[in-house]
Amino acid sequence: MKANRTRIISALVVIFLIIIGFIYTSSTGVTPHEEFHVHAAFQQFIGDERQSYANEQFMHVEPCTLDDHHNDSAKTPDEKAHLHDLNGEVVHVHDETATWNDFFTGLGVTLPENAIGYINGVEDNNFLDAPIENYDRLLIVDENTTDIDGKIYNLPSVEDIRSVENASESCGN
Repeated sequence: MKANRTRIISALVVIFLIIIGFIYTSSTGVTPHEEFHVHAAFQQFIGDERQSYANEQFMHVEPCTLDDHHNDSAKTPDEKAHLHDLNGEVVHVHDETATWNDFFTGLGVTLPENAIGYINGVEDNNFLDAPIENYDRLLIVDENTTDIDGKIYNLPSVEDIRSVENASESCGN
């Protein structure tokens, strides 16, 4: 009788854990063994001159794998968010705590003090501290930049970001 009670309690505990795991996976979209990986886009202008990050000095050269500090809080800024495949506009983000400051720190770039950021078309005075969200579109300008609305409009679209996700050689989607 006591053995049956122990089996029943054990079975209920296992069922409970399975349900909790299913709820977690469904609500986050991330399985316990799946790496966090989202994408965003950015462009920077000094005056009306677009800055290019599409060269090797700004690229993360190591392939992204599940073994690379999987969701490890000790990730360096470059491991949290970086560029790939000579695409200087689409950011690959591997840590849900990654901010735009982490990204630019990882690139080795210090933005001008007078930089103004627009995330998804909305001016954000603290854009460097903002977490990078999936499909965010960041425009960075200074006080000499003209046609801000036009530059926001010409940022890579969500469709552009998705096409990079699908074509990425180093980081998958």
